[in-house]
Amino acid sequence: MPLFFLISGMLYKSRGIGPTLRNKWSGLVVPYLLALLVTLPVLWIIGQGDAFKAGLLLDVLEAKNEVLIWNSPMWFLPSLFTTFLFYVLIEALAGTQRAAALAGMVVGLAGSYLVPSIRDRFFFGLDTAVPALFFFSLGVLTSRSAILRRKSPGMNLAAFALCLAAWATCRFLGGHPYFVMAKLRIAPEALFFATGVAGSFAVLFFARFLERIWKRGPSSPALRALTFVSSSMFGIYIFHRPVILIVRSFLPAWDGFRFIALAAAAMVLSSAIIILLRAVSPRLTKILTGSR
Repeated sequence: MPLFFLISGMLYKSRGIGPTLRNKWSGLVVPYLLALLVTLPVLWIIGQGDAFKAGLLLDVLEAKNEVLIWNSPMWFLPSLFTTFLFYVLIEALAGTQRAAALAGMVVGLAGSYLVPSIRDRFFFGLDTAVPALFFFSLGVLTSRSAILRRKSPGMNLAAFALCLAAWATCRFLGGHPYFVMAKLRIAPEALFFATGVAGSFAVLFFARFLERIWKRGPSSPALRALTFVSSSMFGIYIFHRPVILIVRSFLPAWDGFRFIALAAAAMVLSSAIIILLRAVSPRLTKILTGSR
């Protein structure tokens, strides 16, 4: 989730308060409400009529994961809209993009420590938008710097290794940015931000590394191997998820170790399933992996 908000900031284009909010209302809030209109009738048809409770409208306005029984994954849409709202207001006050990004990081970081005590009063993703503002503003700042513009694949790979090591260290120490933002929706500790930043930049540097080696020749053995692994992780979550749940029960309770072990198991299992599917039905494999 930190990477999601960071990339949103990297793609941000300054248009002013009015145009930005109109654009994001149609692109984020409208789909959020349409999902409600589509999902609730389906729930009613399959016998989940309890979704039509008296406080449904309030739940929709609160947009908190634990109360959106009808479609909890949609919480990030109003949260991102509120993050945009925060940032454009700060930008209007700060005057320059750099000053707005730095101010947004400070506000997001400091405000996150205040969220838990007053979270019950927040609505429409505001509780998540506070820590998300930090990552969004960092993304805006990153898009204007040269940190991701290095042309050397070796330098990008080295930066990826450093960030990955930092991320792994934070994970072993207990940092867990996804579940803090998506489930608990609070971020009152420095380790949360450290894990999110390290993991996000590990992904960005690795993507830059792939881009550089692709330009050198997309048929290289290393790139073919990476392409295979990435394709095996796309589209077949439904197959390896049950097995991962079984494997999890046999792993130690150490949170950081368990996460990394499950990630490795998922890659091996997904790759094995892809090899098997290709032998049985190449056409089905292309559909499941999105191959063109």
